[in-house]
Amino acid sequence: MAGNTQYAFQQISTQNGLSSSVRCLVVSHEKGYVWIGTRSGIGRFDGYELRKYLHDNITHIIEDKENTIWAITPKGLFYYNYQEDEFRQARDEDNNPVIATSICPWEDGVLFGGSGKLYKYDYANHQIRFLCALTNNKYNITSLQKWDDHTLMCTNRWSRALLIDLPTGQTHPVPFESNELIATLIDKNGNIWVAPYHQGVKCYDRNGKLLHSYDTTNSRLQTNVILSLAERDGQIWVGTDGSGIYILNPKDDTMSVLVRVPGDPYSLPANSILYLYTDSNNNMWAGSVRAGLIHIKEAGMKIYSDALPGFEYALSEKSTLSIYQDEKEDIWIGTDGGGINRLDPVTKKFHHVLSTWGDKVSSITGVDQRYLLVSLFSKGLFFFDKQTENYQPLIIINDSINTLLCKRGKTVNVFRNTPETILLLSEMPYSYHLTRKDFTPIPLDKPAQDVVGTLLPICQNGFVSYLHDFKRIYRIDSRKNRLETLYSCKGDTIFNSVSADENGIFWIGSNYGLSYYSMEKKQCINIPNSLINEINSLICDQRGRVWIGADSKLFAHLIQEGEFILYGESDGIILNEYLEKPVYFPRKAISIWEVSTDCFVSTSNSLTNQTPLQFLNWQTFW
Repeated sequence: MAGNTQYAFQQISTQNGLSSSVRCLVVSHEKGYVWIGTRSGIGRFDGYELRKYLHDNITHIIEDKENTIWAITPKGLFYYNYQEDEFRQARDEDNNPVIATSICPWEDGVLFGGSGKLYKYDYANHQIRFLCALTNNKYNITSLQKWDDHTLMCTNRWSRALLIDLPTGQTHPVPFESNELIATLIDKNGNIWVAPYHQGVKCYDRNGKLLHSYDTTNSRLQTNVILSLAERDGQIWVGTDGSGIYILNPKDDTMSVLVRVPGDPYSLPANSILYLYTDSNNNMWAGSVRAGLIHIKEAGMKIYSDALPGFEYALSEKSTLSIYQDEKEDIWIGTDGGGINRLDPVTKKFHHVLSTWGDKVSSITGVDQRYLLVSLFSKGLFFFDKQTENYQPLIIINDSINTLLCKRGKTVNVFRNTPETILLLSEMPYSYHLTRKDFTPIPLDKPAQDVVGTLLPICQNGFVSYLHDFKRIYRIDSRKNRLETLYSCKGDTIFNSVSADENGIFWIGSNYGLSYYSMEKKQCINIPNSLINEINSLICDQRGRVWIGADSKLFAHLIQEGEFILYGESDGIILNEYLEKPVYFPRKAISIWEVSTDCFVSTSNSLTNQTPLQFLNWQTFW
């Protein structure tokens, strides 16, 4: 993650048949292809299959306004013929092969730079003609960029950068220091960013005045070797040799970083970035030295998987069972065999409570600033001291009842319903008074009726708490201490998950999909969707959306619009099994936290603010 923005990474690598080092690329949204230039040729990727062309070192590749793909190799200039599905060598108007070493798109065509000369392809007649010779006729142009309507900036690492007057071919030095330039960029404001070898990044205005200078001595940069530069939304992306990608905001000189973390599959896949490219949809692409091509997209979700005990970037165990946020905003996570984890929501760093390693932490709630009450599967209830990280057992009534409730393979869920009491939710629910340290059984309003499965909390409103089991929705008024049935399902319907929205409507995820129940109308309505069968988990975000985990996918239902969104890898989400457990919406309403078998999911504001007009499938990254 960089700053407050989360990114998802998708990789096209040797596993797809691509060379490990990517030097240049272009995304053709018109045709639906990604054209990738490598040291061993061109790869064309359509999202499923990689097709290879020109088995040579590709130094430049672009798509022009007519959707023609141009590529440069040591053998010269080539263009792609769609009819024949092949690259052909480009020739000038005299039928001579064009030998070029650089490309620059122009308003009415494409410019090509070679050794001491310029060529131009005209859209008007679809021909390449010799444009002019440079006054410095031995200058080999390896990079071309538009300076203004009649001037080009050309660079070569081993010579100073030059400005070329197009009508005459006259050259003169750029007005700033330009020795050994590895990467250059002219931003949308006309300022020039340069990366001299081993000198970090510098920015100049058109008159040569130094505006910014960043290196390891005055910024977050961990290396002074910069390999690539690109601009996106007014920020400068800096690809480095071995230290990942830095995202620089020139307005306040702040930097955030995308970096590969060993063992973290959701971090940047590589730290050496040869090439950066912003496509027409404002997505960023990175060509790496040994990890192929990386597609980088802002994502509203962050996946946390597992890591070795003690590592702070992930969970101690990827399968999470329970979540609780305390008054200090720390997120306490119960895992399936990895014990208790604490997540700092600001730094996004985990603390593994190693003394709890091996425990299946089924449920967590708060007691006070120092203690939590946790339910350990098949072990019982325990007070957990946040400071000493030790347990103290809580015996329900006596050993016999405690064994009956806690040690027969069923979970006791814990829920703080009043400042004085905690609900102990099982097939025989109790209320535990924290001050008096006594237990009060909670009878059902219908004595002949039993709890089906285990009671799970839904929400709380003043003195009233709402709960559900597999077949019913209940409420408990703490002043009466009685489990009252609000709604019972019919037939073989099973309630897997229930959540209440901001209007007091209960949304139900069952083996028959999505429905909602209105207490006011005493009516349950089913909402059909052909893509959603059984729902495992859901939560209302109090902003008009129901988040749904179903069929290993994550959906959002827009209540007012009646629409659904399916989130995929480009949003930071992988196929996953969502558990029939409480999901958590924290106090400040900035994230949703979901539990699953393979990871822990955080959903951020940037995602929840999207308002699509139709059902969207974002499984692919085109």
